[in-house]
Amino acid sequence: ATMRRHAGSALLQKEACGALAALAGGGDEPVAKDSDDADDDSRKEVLMALGAPELLAVAMRAHAATASVQAAACAAVAAIAKGSDAREALLVANVAEAVAAAMCAHGANVALQLHACRAVHSLASGDPDVRELLVHLRIPNAVDRALKNHPGDAGIAAIACRAISALAAGDARGRDALVKTGVAAHMAAALRRHPRDLGVAESVIGAFAFLAYGSAARADALEKLGVGEAVLVAMAAHPGRAALQTRACEAIANLCAESVALADARVAAKLLAAAMRTHSAQRLLQERAIAAVGILSIGSPAARDELASLNIFGLIDAAVRRFPVANRLQENAKDAKVVLRAGDGVGDSGTDDSGREG
Repeated sequence: ATMRRHAGSALLQKEACGALAALAGGGDEPVAKDSDDADDDSRKEVLMALGAPELLAVAMRAHAATASVQAAACAAVAAIAKGSDAREALLVANVAEAVAAAMCAHGANVALQLHACRAVHSLASGDPDVRELLVHLRIPNAVDRALKNHPGDAGIAAIACRAISALAAGDARGRDALVKTGVAAHMAAALRRHPRDLGVAESVIGAFAFLAYGSAARADALEKLGVGEAVLVAMAAHPGRAALQTRACEAIANLCAESVALADARVAAKLLAAAMRTHSAQRLLQERAIAAVGILSIGSPAARDELASLNIFGLIDAAVRRFPVANRLQENAKDAKVVLRAGDGVGDSGTDDSGREG
């Protein structure tokens, strides 16, 4: 009621949006230190019943020129949309358009760009139809501008790339649209600029693994933008991070599955072997790495020679023995050995949207 009565007060709208963000479990001031997901969900239900999406949309439209209001509203959108069923109501209220407009109008404001990218990530993490709508609204272009305008900010780089990763989890048309924005080049640049920032590295590699899947033209475009090199930089910078190494293996497999030759195939071979050796107890990593070894070797005799010198057969056999009931790993191992021994293709199709080899 207060937001409706004082719609013209920028200060009040800013504070109210901040309160909505906190009540939904986000923002700078958590409601309670012992707050759990169930509490957040119950509060979100109350906020939805009170018309929070419409209130946020009204505040953002009425105070489009006030960056502090826009930032607070974006923080509230991010918190309300995160892991909830509120996304549809937010979209119906045209909140996504307001977020995109705020990003464009206040490109230099770091806090706003951070909260807006978080809002995009939360909105894009749900229904595929939502991702399609966000792409249609040219939200990826706004995220790309945030990356381009703030190259030195690792925080923006991490959350912007996480937003792109969520958007890229959709269909092939959405991935094509994302690549056409040029955002991949800015993500690769962010990773080269912040190679040791784990948040940046994980977000960028996750996005690349999705973007490279299922299209020769897209994979080729990504490699020409230096995506393969960027993935290898992250692998080398974070050798002990199993989750990152696993996603990097997926990205390499997806790039090479479409007959794209990595410019640094020998380096990729070394890093894949190192990941297998370092994380021998990680089944999923072994499964993905073996798939990447086989696919990388199809188009690169240099990679095959490098892998042979690194005892790749021994590493594969060790994984096969360690995980005897992992059917996918066993199949990947057989295929990889065929390629390594004969240099012939085995028809592997890469990694699908859910992270499983196709």
